[in-house]
Amino acid sequence: MLTITRASVVAAISLLPGWATAQVVTDLGKATAARDSVVHAANTLRQELQSRTVGFKTKAPAAGKHRVVARGYAQPERLVTTATTSADGRTAKQTLLWKHVRRIRRNGTTLDRFYGYQGKHPILEETRHNGQLTYVRVTRYKWTPYVSLPTVAKQGWLSGSGYVRWGTETFIVPNAANN
Repeated sequence: MLTITRASVVAAISLLPGWATAQVVTDLGKATAARDSVVHAANTLRQELQSRTVGFKTKAPAAGKHRVVARGYAQPERLVTTATTSADGRTAKQTLLWKHVRRIRRNGTTLDRFYGYQGKHPILEETRHNGQLTYVRVTRYKWTPYVSLPTVAKQGWLSGSGYVRWGTETFIVPNAANN
């Protein structure tokens, strides 16, 4: 069983830039609920972004390369409702919705990074190491004329070391509950 002391929490917070005055909530139930809320918001947003994809491009310069980049694009809604082609026959410019970068290291481990965009603003960032979620950040976003998405009421992030921020509160999830 992991025990959390006030001194260990204060020492860990002092390492984070700009967080010296933050009050960390160590209640296991609230911390677990906040972690689940961040992961649920990120999964919902990722599924919504991927479902609105009309085309994607993959970039892997040669077979066997250790870095593969995939980008998903959407047609802007204001252009889809009127017409998809202009008067001279050209198609409208597509908007970048998401980018997925996979790096395969020499020792066989994989590092996946997923970025979600609303217009030109990043709204989702996920990092996975060998399929395990190590970092998630969901930011607030507003409707733009490019692609409308459901609004997120709160913003938050989750780190692999057990820190969770959901809305205005910061939590620490003990390692036993973090698995």
